[in-house]
Amino acid sequence: MIEVVSTRSGNMEISHVPNSLTLIIRLRGFLKAGEFIKEQQLLHDAIRKRHIESILLDQQELKVLSQEVLTFLMHTADDFAKNGIRRMATLAPKDPFAQAGIAKVKSQAKVPTIDVRPFPSEVAALEWLRS
Repeated sequence: MIEVVSTRSGNMEISHVPNSLTLIIRLRGFLKAGEFIKEQQLLHDAIRKRHIESILLDQQELKVLSQEVLTFLMHTADDFAKNGIRRMATLAPKDPFAQAGIAKVKSQAKVPTIDVRPFPSEVAALEWLRS
């Protein structure tokens, strides 16, 4: 069972995997900059409070991202590294426009201290994060 840390936004859910140092972040729909900023603080608090070291970023249901949200995502990746995140598993968006936005973030966000790997399923991603 996964403990939900926050469901404040309809487009972002932050969950903690019990007995682990892993968070699951699910991004859905059209993520707006205002929502992202509010949730970002909750996310950082959860990372610090629980001493999180790994993240599963589920982007499968994500839609088009504005330039402002793309910029926030790039800065968030850097913040993750500064807060001790070591590994990140990703589930790619199904939406082609979201895929293009995420590809842009990946190409511009340089975070050498985080091992980021894509996975085809949540089960495979969590297995890697636990290993």
